[in-house]
Amino acid sequence: MKLLDKFLIYTCINFFLIGLIFDSTKAEMYSEKTLNLSIRSSKTTYQLKEQILIDIELRNISNENIYILKNIFPEGWLISINIKDKQGIHVYNSPIIKIEMTATMLETIQLEKDYFYGARFVIEKTFNPGEYTLEVTYSTKPLLKRQDINVPIGMWESNVIKIKILEE
Repeated sequence: MKLLDKFLIYTCINFFLIGLIFDSTKAEMYSEKTLNLSIRSSKTTYQLKEQILIDIELRNISNENIYILKNIFPEGWLISINIKDKQGIHVYNSPIIKIEMTATMLETIQLEKDYFYGARFVIEKTFNPGEYTLEVTYSTKPLLKRQDINVPIGMWESNVIKIKILEE
């Protein structure tokens, strides 16, 4: 192999690695400066076997308008819900969902500065009586390879909320 060929291969590999580092940095910058993910429960105390309702809000905290996906359902695709018991043991994680990304699924909406977009998710699992913490992540990383969509790429974590499940 000629010295020039080795140089070209080495240069290409370095540019590729620099690109990977830049892309991951870009995702972190988006996570910190474009969106704020927050959650709240419809109430803090639930009866045994009662559905848990979680309101999820994506707020544009950047200084410019951005686009986000209009459809953030089903749970497990972009939104993941994590519930832990009082001891910190995971008792609920959203299923991992892979979907066919049709034009309808990739439709975006413009989110102006300081505006938010929200949805209500329903957890139908029955939990034992006790105290639980809930948190949510919103990740657009499944869209990383899509060139036809312009949304912030990254992963955002919500605030943590507490709920209590009563005995019957």
